[in-house]
Amino acid sequence: MEIIVFAVLAGYLFFRLWSVLGTRTGNEKPLNPLGQARFEEGEKDNVIVIPKQFGKASSTEESDSKVDVQVSQLKKVMPDFDVGSFIRGSENAFGLIIKAYSEGNENLLKQLLEETVYDQFYTAIQDRQQKGLRQETEVDSIQAELVSIDVVDKKAQITVRFKSDQMIATFNQVGENIDNPARIRVPVTDLWTFEKPIKAKTPTWLLIRTSVDTI
Repeated sequence: MEIIVFAVLAGYLFFRLWSVLGTRTGNEKPLNPLGQARFEEGEKDNVIVIPKQFGKASSTEESDSKVDVQVSQLKKVMPDFDVGSFIRGSENAFGLIIKAYSEGNENLLKQLLEETVYDQFYTAIQDRQQKGLRQETEVDSIQAELVSIDVVDKKAQITVRFKSDQMIATFNQVGENIDNPARIRVPVTDLWTFEKPIKAKTPTWLLIRTSVDTI
């Protein structure tokens, strides 16, 4: 079975790709630096949910059918690929990466991210630390669904939609919560793309792209 394996799984559960790039005074709105650090050409949402009408298939059904076809095509070149295992693994990966970013665990991130994405995370972490800031993140109810599957340059790329409830709080040098004192949780939808060479022996999929789902 295809499993997303990420090193040092124990002890890492949750996170969100948020940090501080500008100077914080305690009066600004919460920032989402990876909104800037993300690829500008991030994946677009290709699932439009509309009610069923006159017996016609909804766009969601059409999209599901498209993904099913893509899964079948992927299994022709990756026979051991298993959707259920991948979904569970991607949910674990989502939590692991968020937790590692929030805690500034650069060593773990380096094992889970493609080089360009890692550089973006590393820059945001360094900026946060230089400002003497600390971040706490809590993520609940992570749900993943496949959006699209592509094969590019002999590499499988799978885009996943993650829905979760997230609490992000930033603390200054004296321990003051400067952007979310009420510790409010908000629903967030992300699109992440994972990649692995078709012929790779390792079961590890690397995160190569992130974006916010705007629907």
